[in-house]
Amino acid sequence: MEEEVNTNKEYEPTNSIDIYFSKEEIEKEYTVIGYAVGSGSSYVSNDKIQKKLIDEAKNKGADAILITGIGKSNIPSGVGSEEERQINASFLKYK
Repeated sequence: MEEEVNTNKEYEPTNSIDIYFSKEEIEKEYTVIGYAVGSGSSYVSNDKIQKKLIDEAKNKGADAILITGIGKSNIPSGVGSEEERQINASFLKYK
């Protein structure tokens, strides 16, 4: 299935979101309506970051989120670097 991307259109907010961790799980046709990177310090749980992404997806009118990456990065800070958690996601709208 070819992935369609349309990040310019605005949609009405939604109340519920489906969460997917691979494209193969998605059984409905969809359009990608946005991308996001959720991040937080190493003290913030992935669940909290994911919840923020879900809230943002609802506000953007998405029907689902496809989690495309979960990881950590090092952010330079003063003397050394600080570890930061990151979750990459695509916001999806069903056709």
